[in-house]
Amino acid sequence: MSQLKYHQQILNLLGIELDMLASRVAIIKERERACGIRFPASVREWFAIESAESLFYRKTNQDHLEELASLGDPTDTAQGYLKVATENQGVVTWYVRLAEGDDPSVYESDNDWNDDLSKTNWRMSARTFTSFIFDMMSFQHFGGWLSYMYLSAEDQWPSPTNLDCCATGCRKVQESRRPTQ
Repeated sequence: MSQLKYHQQILNLLGIELDMLASRVAIIKERERACGIRFPASVREWFAIESAESLFYRKTNQDHLEELASLGDPTDTAQGYLKVATENQGVVTWYVRLAEGDDPSVYESDNDWNDDLSKTNWRMSARTFTSFIFDMMSFQHFGGWLSYMYLSAEDQWPSPTNLDCCATGCRKVQESRRPTQ
C-alpha cells in the first residue's frame, strides 16, 4: 500500500486502505489527452483511487463525483475549468480552475450557468481540492463543520456606563430575589 500525497489523511481518518490503480491512471491519461490538458495532481490522485466515485457517494450526502470515464468536458477545460462533483439533487456543481496549480481551489455555482464559464457567478467552496474531499467526507461521516463554515454576529460594544449599570443592576436584582426571613 503506497502513501498518498494529498488524500491519505481522509482515508486514515475513515480507517480505509485504498491504493491508486494503474487501470484508473490509464483512464485519467486518456481523458487528459481528450481534453488536451493535464489535470491537477490532487485531482489525478483522488480519481486514481479504487472506487473513488462510490466512496465519495457513500461518505458524503450522496453527492456525485464525476465518473472517471467522462471526467473533463473539453468545452469546460478549454475555458480553464474541470467539473469534479455534483450535489445529490443536481443543483450545485463543483469545479476546479486548471490554472491554480497542483491542489487548486474548488468553486461552486448553483443554477447560474452560462456557456461562457467566465461569466458564471462562482463561490469558493474550498481552498484546495484536498480540503474539499476531506471536508465533504468528514462532515457527513463525523457530523462536523465544513472548513468554510463559520458563525458571525454584529452588535455594538456596550459603553462603560452600560457595563457599570449592568454590574450594579445585576447585584440589585439578585439581592431582591433573595428570600426574606
